[in-house]
Amino acid sequence: MKVAFICVLIFVTLLFGCVGGCQHYQTRIVGNGTKVGTVIKLAQEGFLQSCKTWEGELIRGGMNNGSGAFSTKPLYFTVNDPGLLREVQAALDGQYEVEVTYIQFYGPMFCASENEGNYFLTSIKKR
Repeated sequence: MKVAFICVLIFVTLLFGCVGGCQHYQTRIVGNGTKVGTVIKLAQEGFLQSCKTWEGELIRGGMNNGSGAFSTKPLYFTVNDPGLLREVQAALDGQYEVEVTYIQFYGPMFCASENEGNYFLTSIKKR
């Protein structure tokens, strides 16, 4: 009985320590940038209903009269701002090229993002 209690106590301590540590990293911005491309995905995703976020995907690619540019790695991003969400949805529906700016956070993002790299959209404009 004592062993089970000690195991549960250790587990709970580690769990709260991790969650607190994860929250600490949410304020640490490690990068930012700009990318040009076409929005090809926008979906509300998440394991828990209370933790669903709007996730998007931007690719650079296409041919126009035999010329164009391609990128092999898409930008996966999270949209937190409802105003930006409408603009991203319009870009997806219209399939026009956009320029986005983003910031990148360090570490695990508890209940905030499930994208690769922790990129969060800060602006979007039509090109």
